[in-house]
Amino acid sequence: TVRMNAGQLVRLLERNLVSDRGVLLLSGLRSRARCEGQALHVELLDASGITVPADRPLVVITSDFLAGGGDGLEVLPEAVTVEPGLLIRDAVAGEIERRGGTIDGADPALFDPLRPRLQYPGKRPVTCLEEKPN
Repeated sequence: TVRMNAGQLVRLLERNLVSDRGVLLLSGLRSRARCEGQALHVELLDASGITVPADRPLVVITSDFLAGGGDGLEVLPEAVTVEPGLLIRDAVAGEIERRGGTIDGADPALFDPLRPRLQYPGKRPVTCLEEKPN
């Protein structure tokens, strides 16, 4: 687990969206990103679609790889607690095995195209460029 506030998670998502490394995915919250001039602005939304205030404390569950700074993720070591029990990577491997070795990206239990967990303009890495007047 990683303890942080919503503003810190927003900054992690912003840095992730402009990079070409792995995509940070969410569960329990959704995010919506848009370009404002040349800057990418990300907001977190709760299940009701209400913006999560930047100072709201969060407990983020993630893999030991990401919590340890993998893929360039910058997490403060003092915010990380390694919980006893099954590691996420082992739980995911078990779920993939339970599903016959594959995961169908169109499975509505995993992906709802009407309610994406992460919305952003264009493709990754996201670039916000101001349009030049004609």
